[in-house]
Amino acid sequence: RLELAPAQDVAPSLKVAVGKELFAEARGAKNDELRLRNVGVDTAAGAVAVALRAVEGRSPDARWVLHVGLEPPLDGAEREPNNDVAHATPLTLQGGTAQLAGFLWPGDADVYRVVGAPPEAELAFDVDGVDKVDLKLERLGADGRSWVRADDAGAGQGELLPPARAGEALVRVSGRARDTAFDAPYRLTATLTQPVPDEEREPNDGP
Repeated sequence: RLELAPAQDVAPSLKVAVGKELFAEARGAKNDELRLRNVGVDTAAGAVAVALRAVEGRSPDARWVLHVGLEPPLDGAEREPNNDVAHATPLTLQGGTAQLAGFLWPGDADVYRVVGAPPEAELAFDVDGVDKVDLKLERLGADGRSWVRADDAGAGQGELLPPARAGEALVRVSGRARDTAFDAPYRLTATLTQPVPDEEREPNDGP
């Protein structure tokens, strides 16, 4: 768990890495605090490096303050890094549904892969709203590209992706560039449904 109070008039950047593997990264506008949570670093792989940088501005006489703390993994929550398909957090179906909580910081995105969905079945996704956060929900292909998204609701409201063929069963949650869900996480739910024979099936927007 990391919390950075930047120097005055500086746009900060914060990275957590072990060796060449980047575990988490956040970037803010001028005077933005950066807070990261549930960063699950692999300390057995080497020393943990925390890098701070002034992306914009300079304030040589002002101080920045960084708090780094250890806390046990949060039960029922995603774990960083999971910002791409290769590091997707498993979302395991039980009784036809699966649910996990997640945290966001500026520039963060969380990718999930549903486990246990039959290929002929369909999956629906919904994410609960978080105060002052404008969430975006996207279905992804194996290449990480988005093929359908839900981004119509405003800040503080949830988003819904209707049932579509399970396929790669990948979904991504993100927010606006400066949105933060740190103290209150979002909650993502996947629901398994059976296809209706006389209805079209997504994706079907190309040849």
